[in-house]
Amino acid sequence: MFSKRYFGQSTNFPKGAYLSFDDLNKRVPSVKTNFHVTKRTKSDIYMQRGNDYIIHQNKDSISPKDISKRYLAISTGDSLFVNGKKVGLEQFYCFAIKQGKYIMILGSFPKDITSPLLTQAHADSIKFGDQSMGGSGGNKRRFYYIINKDKIRALDKDIMIEYTKEFPQIQSDFLKEAKFDGPTLLKYIDMLNRNN
Repeated sequence: MFSKRYFGQSTNFPKGAYLSFDDLNKRVPSVKTNFHVTKRTKSDIYMQRGNDYIIHQNKDSISPKDISKRYLAISTGDSLFVNGKKVGLEQFYCFAIKQGKYIMILGSFPKDITSPLLTQAHADSIKFGDQSMGGSGGNKRRFYYIINKDKIRALDKDIMIEYTKEFPQIQSDFLKEAKFDGPTLLKYIDMLNRNN
């Protein structure tokens, strides 16, 4: 199991499995049990696609099928993982980089090429040959997504402008940034979570 030291944070979500966005928002697991997390190898991701983590139950009381298809998210007590399949991404679990009102995850391409989750970053990646649906070139590419209440969206400058509108100073500071890359988005998600 991964430690707090490995991920650099502790989770706000009690240990267990979360069936729904409602459970996640209330921070009440549907099933309270222990899970074990395995980081997938680069070759496994290249061959089978999908997100970065496989979740196992420490006992036999929960089936692998339930872990794969039924649960929205799983907390180990020190880290939170979101099921890619349940939020329109590819199979396996994504690590929640930031937690609070806004949960930020790092995930694969959307499962469906017509998904509303696709952004310009996804389009550019496809255009330049990183990914073709059904191909393997971009299997390792990861994108930022944000979960707010019961909705997941690809995180980019426009989404951050929308989410910061009720905090004029934060929005003003955000718009002054030289670039809107991953570290910048992480910084402002932290600010929003501290203010909510």
